[in-house]
Amino acid sequence: MLRNACRPKSGPDMRKTPFCVSSRRLSTKKLRGSSGRARNDQRLRRVRRERPGLRMSNGTAVLTLEHEDVHPHVTSGLTETKCRCPGDGRVVPRLRTLLPAVLALCQLATPGPASAHSAAASPQSAPAAPQSAPRPALDPSDPARWQVRPAELQALRFRELGPFRGGRVTTVAGVRSRPHTFYFGATGGGVWKTESAGQAWTNISDHGIPIGSIGAVAVAPSDPDVLYVGTGSDAIRGNVSTGRGVYRSDDDGATWRYLGLREAGQIGRIRIHPNDPDLAYLAATGHPFGPNPERGVYRTRDGGESWENVLFVSDSTGAIELLMNEHDPRELFAAMWRAERKPWTMISGAREGGIYRSRDGGDSWEKLAGGLPSGLIGKLGIAQSRSDPGRLYAIIEAEPGSGIYRTLNGGDDWTLVNDQPRLLGRPWYFHNIFVDPTDADVVYVAGGGFHRSTDGGLTFSTIAMPHSDHHDLWISPDNPDVMVQGNDGGAVVTVDGGRTWSSQFNQPTAEMYSVTVDDQFPYRVYGSQQDNSTLSLPSSATGTGISLQHWESHGGCETGPVTVHPTDPAIVVSGCFGGRLARYNRRTEQFRQIRPYPERQDGAPERELRYRIQWNAPVLFSRHDPDVLYHGSQYVAVSRDQGGSWAVISPDLTGNDTTKFGQAGGPITADVTGVEIYSSLLQIAESPHDARVLWTGSNDGRVHLTRDGGATWTDVTPPSMPQPSTVNRIDVSPHAPGTAYLAAYRYRLDDFRPFIYGTRDYGATWTLLTDGANGLPPDHPTRVVREDPERAGLLYAGTEFGLFVSFDAGANWQPLQLNLPPSPVTDLVVHRGDLVVGTQGRGFWILDDITPLRHVAAGEPAGDLVLYPVRPAYRTAAQERDGHYVRDHVYGAMIPRYMKAMNPPEGATVYFRRAVGAEGAVTVRILERDGDLVRAYQNVPAGPGLNRFNWNLDYPAGSAAVAARAVPGVYAVMIEAPEGDAGAEFEVRMDPRLEEEITVADLQAQFDYLIRARDRLGALEEAVVGLRQVRGDAESAGGGPDANDAIRGAAERASSALTAVEEVLVQPRGAGFANPSRIRSHLRFVMTAASSQRGEDLDARPTEQLIERLVDLEVELEGALTRLRGIYTNEVEELNAELESAGLERIRVPAVPGRRAVS
Repeated sequence: MLRNACRPKSGPDMRKTPFCVSSRRLSTKKLRGSSGRARNDQRLRRVRRERPGLRMSNGTAVLTLEHEDVHPHVTSGLTETKCRCPGDGRVVPRLRTLLPAVLALCQLATPGPASAHSAAASPQSAPAAPQSAPRPALDPSDPARWQVRPAELQALRFRELGPFRGGRVTTVAGVRSRPHTFYFGATGGGVWKTESAGQAWTNISDHGIPIGSIGAVAVAPSDPDVLYVGTGSDAIRGNVSTGRGVYRSDDDGATWRYLGLREAGQIGRIRIHPNDPDLAYLAATGHPFGPNPERGVYRTRDGGESWENVLFVSDSTGAIELLMNEHDPRELFAAMWRAERKPWTMISGAREGGIYRSRDGGDSWEKLAGGLPSGLIGKLGIAQSRSDPGRLYAIIEAEPGSGIYRTLNGGDDWTLVNDQPRLLGRPWYFHNIFVDPTDADVVYVAGGGFHRSTDGGLTFSTIAMPHSDHHDLWISPDNPDVMVQGNDGGAVVTVDGGRTWSSQFNQPTAEMYSVTVDDQFPYRVYGSQQDNSTLSLPSSATGTGISLQHWESHGGCETGPVTVHPTDPAIVVSGCFGGRLARYNRRTEQFRQIRPYPERQDGAPERELRYRIQWNAPVLFSRHDPDVLYHGSQYVAVSRDQGGSWAVISPDLTGNDTTKFGQAGGPITADVTGVEIYSSLLQIAESPHDARVLWTGSNDGRVHLTRDGGATWTDVTPPSMPQPSTVNRIDVSPHAPGTAYLAAYRYRLDDFRPFIYGTRDYGATWTLLTDGANGLPPDHPTRVVREDPERAGLLYAGTEFGLFVSFDAGANWQPLQLNLPPSPVTDLVVHRGDLVVGTQGRGFWILDDITPLRHVAAGEPAGDLVLYPVRPAYRTAAQERDGHYVRDHVYGAMIPRYMKAMNPPEGATVYFRRAVGAEGAVTVRILERDGDLVRAYQNVPAGPGLNRFNWNLDYPAGSAAVAARAVPGVYAVMIEAPEGDAGAEFEVRMDPRLEEEITVADLQAQFDYLIRARDRLGALEEAVVGLRQVRGDAESAGGGPDANDAIRGAAERASSALTAVEEVLVQPRGAGFANPSRIRSHLRFVMTAASSQRGEDLDARPTEQLIERLVDLEVELEGALTRLRGIYTNEVEELNAELESAGLERIRVPAVPGRRAVS
């Protein structure tokens, strides 16, 4: 292992990497019988345990590893290896994984990108030693080093906003023994499972796999509780997120353990032996953005404890597909693909690609040739018939010879059977092929369309699908009508051979490029979903949640971005790839194309374009002049009439690297969609202080500034920022005009370092705020940074692997992941005290009320009990309700919960902090401004650290079905804890949407009505309780052993009289359609009518008719209570007289609730 890990001291980059000075075995011992061949076969050697010892000697790290081999013919013992640290402290990824102890002695500088040197190797030789898995790939930062302890933030919770509309899926799996159970892996949203054939999906990876990008999901055929997951989607489009290793579950996803292969990059497929869940093979495509040796086919024989690279072609060609013959699992087929992305192109193809076969379980491989293309081989997919294992199909990108090939003899001879262009488009993204397990002539091709052949690939028909762009398919071996399919819109299940498919509107896995908000109430969140459309959703909605009918699309397309008119939210401008730009008027539902120059970009070399408009080209309305619109190419263009006309106001603000201006794609197939447009602007940021100040950032690393509205521009690129970089976001401080922050990345150049810079002097000088040692890990590329608009120096950063926060202007960082699922964070907006998050795989999320973060950033208040300021609470009809089914506001139906996003907590949210060691529950009291108690909540659980309590604005409802809600005004909250008390005032406000038609006086009238009805209902309930107690006592007295005829007669008369009154007050046989309602039901009815509609809160003054009806009910109630008093005075008193005469105990008579004035 150590010998293979230490590369030969040669090659252009070895001067920058650690290398082995020597390696020697100090002692050995034989485990058991040996074989010369096995003893010398280092490819089969697998390390079970390593116990390292490390010392430093004359600049050389001496690492001693005591190891035990599990191969039966290899020895265990003690090995000493010396690895010299280079002058710049750089460490190759492979050595970083295998020898982590060396890093501790070689941390001389911030690690930079290291070229992975690799000598040419034959397909049968593995360049790297087996990799063990000592710990997860993404260890969280040590909480002990955080500025703010996790307990101080523990009560903060993100809320999922949606959309509940599926995102891209490139891997699916099914379970033969569980016909309704399926899995999919989203390209940024983790692993999901259904047990209802796609009716509902549940995430099973958030708690154990810290990576959102999933490339392969495999179920062990012999034990369906055993799952293997390979991270890193193999459909490496421009926004692909890299993988970080392999995970395994032995309990169907309840728990996960990390299995290593951190540097394997994208994982295309995992195959598990049909009888041994510990024997598995893995197709590692490798790093998508650069060469690395950890690619090819890997094998594990011990359930992932160790891996061996059994097929390696080169450090730029990896495995994309892998087949295992179910009838003879020692026969394997691997598709090898040379693939690499750069910001300016997509490389697909090399002569070393092709189909490889092993007939000895991976010990040796041969490249298949008979009849297959012999030139450049690009992306390819392969499939083997289960019913006829000698028949295989391959779909191949080649020059020459692209097409679908078939073999009838296990791969020895191949025939081209189809070369229709419609089956072969965009091969790097598609080229996946599958065979029906029961009929070798039925073949499926997943591409832009989903195609099926019933004649062995000679002809194909297209199957209608819920979405386009298809990637993976699993077919039930027992019933080929049952399938699960993955496409750009999510995963779908069919149980009828593809005639119908399950919904994709139950998968919250959308990839959102950006986040925009407006100033409506409630505010809407806008963005563009990859592989779908632009979209906006309200941050809350009337009723029990946010569902499909609340969504809106605004033109443009999947790329966006979206910008909203600052004073008229009905006007929305959205972008689309190819330079398209549309203005949408929500009132008229009319679109207008307003692109600055209507030039079709698709397919054209970049050098031929007048404007280099990127896939996510920036567009934004000016916050100072709402008619001004900015748009970016290599120039900044401005429109002063909302897109009717345009003028360029800048020179070329990019690096203008003309060497990258060719036709994207190759060397076989071009692919020009706008993703690879280079030397183009990705960011235009307008200063909130001065309309003349604009900042720009380009995808080749240039930052420019104008302070005179575009008349002159200055290059203010941070000098220390490596070039080229992608400047993804610029945020101008709302607190200081010259302060700005930028987030850049280089991960698409295989450099995963984070780059956040800050300036306080308009870019004259910059400070790097992410040195890899201040809390934000050195391998987390940064996509966005935002400063809090109320608290200077409070920064939020979105990275490829999560969310971070800095409380000191970037000097230190710590995770702010909380319950946010693992997914790349693409954009952030702080709005109205909320943090809105856009993710590349889990849609939008909102952290409602960031008050605690702002006050922590300002300096933690002293004291054992700290109550944070309570922000204003709004009376709205938005409710926070959970359950499997909830009512849909517009259509009234009950719909599944998983199709709805939750509303924010109702009412007032109270945050308070208790000191370390605090014990015992607390009491929360809500008070009116004059000190009258509204509600008291006893024994509220509250531990040390941050706690959250929510008051929904309801007054006590008593026995009523609905409660009176707080009238707008000032209230107070008191926290009473064993260690002390704390209090704060807060305001309840009216829903701003109602201010033109509803007044506070109206709400006060509603409140008074409901309290009045509640009190009368309470009096009724009190009277009924007393009545039933007296009647029970009377019946007991009349039926007792000492009762005489007089007592029995009096008891019967009292009981009958009480029952008659009871039947006026309540319906003892139950309400409903069978029995008439009584006063109690009528009181509840008018309360509901005055306050809600189908369970949803209403804000309105009670109508005159409601008041009239309540008065009538009060009259009826008072009449019944008067009769009850009379019965107590007469019939019950008569019974008591008889009881006294007989020397028996009187019946206790309760007081009847007093009269209430009727008006």
